[in-house]
Amino acid sequence: MLTQLSCELFDTIPPKIEIVSPKADAAYFGTLPVELSVTDNGKIENVEVFLDGESTHEFTKEPFKTDISLDQINASTVTLKAVAHDKAGNYGEAEREISLSLGFKLTSPNGGENWREWSTQTIAWTSSGDVGDYVSLHYSLDGGASWAEISASIPNDGSHPWTLPTIAQTETACWVKVASTTTSYFDISNGDFTITNWVPVLVGTYDTPGYAWDVFVSGGFAYVTDYASGLQVINISNPASPTLAGTYNTPGYALCVFVSGSYAYVADYARGLQVINISNPASPTLAGSYDTPDYAYGVFVSGSYACVADRESGLLIVNVSNPASPTLAGTYGTPSHALDVSVSDIYAYVTNGHTGLQIVDISNPASPTLAGSYDTPDWARGVFVSGSYAYVADWYRGLQIVNVSNPASPTLAGSYDTPDFAEDVSVSGGYAYVADRHGGLRIIDVYNPASPTLAGSYDTPDLARGVFVSGGYAYVADHSSGLLIIDVSGLP
Repeated sequence: MLTQLSCELFDTIPPKIEIVSPKADAAYFGTLPVELSVTDNGKIENVEVFLDGESTHEFTKEPFKTDISLDQINASTVTLKAVAHDKAGNYGEAEREISLSLGFKLTSPNGGENWREWSTQTIAWTSSGDVGDYVSLHYSLDGGASWAEISASIPNDGSHPWTLPTIAQTETACWVKVASTTTSYFDISNGDFTITNWVPVLVGTYDTPGYAWDVFVSGGFAYVTDYASGLQVINISNPASPTLAGTYNTPGYALCVFVSGSYAYVADYARGLQVINISNPASPTLAGSYDTPDYAYGVFVSGSYACVADRESGLLIVNVSNPASPTLAGTYGTPSHALDVSVSDIYAYVTNGHTGLQIVDISNPASPTLAGSYDTPDWARGVFVSGSYAYVADWYRGLQIVNVSNPASPTLAGSYDTPDFAEDVSVSGGYAYVADRHGGLRIIDVYNPASPTLAGSYDTPDLARGVFVSGGYAYVADHSSGLLIIDVSGLP
């Protein structure tokens, strides 16, 4: 102990200190990586680091390495000084002037990314110096010629989730800009990135022998009403390669189908309601029928009753508790042509041609009564009810969205004018899928019913007449082109 103390008392050699990093010929952004090399003939007491005269770090043992944040620096150069003390009280120092790069560095998207519209991506950036606590974010679809706001003011914390906008076509010259809300610092993407327009994709087809009018999907099979060719049962377990499972040639013209349990209920035009046993899809058989007085266009089954839209005879309520012997329970004479029907709770929603939507209380099937009506602007053809809204395919006037939260007083919530004649509609997950004849399949965003917008479309080869959505696919009855299976799984 005395020998060590004597050496320290008579040690007059200062420590040798060298700044390994940062380098003098580099510019630093965000953080300053500090690494020091310290040697001494005795023991080191401590090493202190100063930035522009302010102490930022003290070491008492190796390694002498640290990162210094530059967030509060607002100068283009700083002076780094390091002082090493040994046990004998000697000290050595080193000093270097360091160049800084202040502002922002946008790291994502920074060029080359391919993102899909509606997807949620992360905008990421770093900042260096006193650039402010809040930033704004903007995007450009035209290489910076114009900008649209993402957020006017968010915390400068380095990242922000961004749900990409809806675009009409794929854009390949997209940029993002991050900017301080209080200083002039900003940065933009170093290169173009791409926002890809979502489009529905045809994955499979089955060319039925007649004219496909309607389709209902259940249990791995698509049941297609094929006009004079009756009911076609298509195996869709592999959507890319649908195959025929079985057929049943109804006596009339098969226009509409609804599947419930082991039965397919077919609106068979002049031959009324046909009830077909599909417990063996490979060999469907007739279970029973009910000959309606006019032309059966639409059918919807709820519980033990099949509601049939029977054109000039209006709404028929048929008891199908015994499928082998359906019987009439009640009728409601609508004012015009009853063409389609959808049931929700105790109400049957009937499209009635030029008199629009008729809402019929069927709580007593033997005595249905009118609850309310809404006269759509054109020829009400197809209907789908979801929640508080009835979605009406209104022929030349496209999609009409009717608020039916009060069935006694329905009101228009919004509309979307499709390019051709809207014949049928199916709703799933905030989107209305409209069979628009020559306009093909139109997919309408109805998350805001007051302001529906086009989300996508698929131009079918013939007349899109019926549509059913299930499991990420839209099944379209496309007249002479038969059944089309379209992948719509990309929708948010």
